[in-house]
Amino acid sequence: MKKAKPFRFKKFEIRQENATMKVGTDGVLLGAWTNVANRSKALDIGTGTGLIAMMIAQRNPELEVLAIEPDEASSEEALMNFSASPFSDRLQLLNGYVQEIQGLRPKSFDLIVSNPPFFLAGSKSDNIKRHNARHTETLSFEDLLFAVQMLLNEKGLFSLILPPIEAEVFKKKALLFDLHLNRCTLVCPKESKGVERVLMEFSSDQTESIEQSKLVINEESGRNNWTPAYRALTQAFHTII
Repeated sequence: MKKAKPFRFKKFEIRQENATMKVGTDGVLLGAWTNVANRSKALDIGTGTGLIAMMIAQRNPELEVLAIEPDEASSEEALMNFSASPFSDRLQLLNGYVQEIQGLRPKSFDLIVSNPPFFLAGSKSDNIKRHNARHTETLSFEDLLFAVQMLLNEKGLFSLILPPIEAEVFKKKALLFDLHLNRCTLVCPKESKGVERVLMEFSSDQTESIEQSKLVINEESGRNNWTPAYRALTQAFHTII
């Protein structure tokens, strides 16, 4: 099998030869979209290669990030990526499931991010690691919400990305954990296509209205012919912008 090449961003590089989930648009979107202003301590649940953790560390030079990753090979690679980055002194990593890790202080984070498994059902893949990374059997929405409710402080923000159907399911479950949607962006690959992802931000405060927007990634023709809106969102990271 051909090994995945490192993915180069403007200020850091992602090694991803052994990571179960490679660098993808979902992670880039979440890392660039998440509100990091006035945040000091963040938790990245399911960091994979470490992409999102490094993106938010780049965007806020005061932010300390703890990343959690259950897959051992991905954890080792993320740790190498952290060590080689300009933000290494503000990045930490724990190998394990967030449901099982001991010693995490309640209400100790003012930002939590996650690009979580989202397939609610489906047959087993031949690649069990990839199956676990993509399906909610290893991290259910309830387990994720319980962890967020326990670890997020009263002024904290929780951001994640999901497909639209799963996003609707998640929003309803979040209310049971006293987490309210206050900002979301509907993401379309092209203007002519439907919504494929939803970026969501939750907090314990219920706002009068939800701040909602739409983001189109690509123009109708051409490869990597990104729209001005997507270029503006990711210009601090992509080398070809």
